[in-house]
Amino acid sequence: MNGPENTNNPLPMGAVTINEAESLREEVQSLKFMLTSTLLLSFIFSFVVFIFLMRQNSAIAAQTAQVRQMVTANSAQAAAVYNKLADYARTHPDYAQQVFQKYSRYINVESKPNAAAKK
Repeated sequence: MNGPENTNNPLPMGAVTINEAESLREEVQSLKFMLTSTLLLSFIFSFVVFIFLMRQNSAIAAQTAQVRQMVTANSAQAAAVYNKLADYARTHPDYAQQVFQKYSRYINVESKPNAAAKK
């Protein structure tokens, strides 16, 4: 009796019984199923997100086209308002120094000569 000996277990140390092997196979099959399900669900989720983003992109493109059309349609009116403000700034130096010079650099309208000023 030099070491602990177990006479009741005929298998060598580290050996797996048939029941344990079947249990491990079932767990591996379960893990394979879960991995496959996770991959499939992530693919479906990615596809749904892709479809959503495509629809959002087309909706935004349509809205952008509408806004550009409105801007081009109203650019003449915006230029007229800007020219009127420029004329007002020429006659009122307080407005020109405090407001017009401060905010006119953010306005991208070409200053066109006013039709009334030509007459």
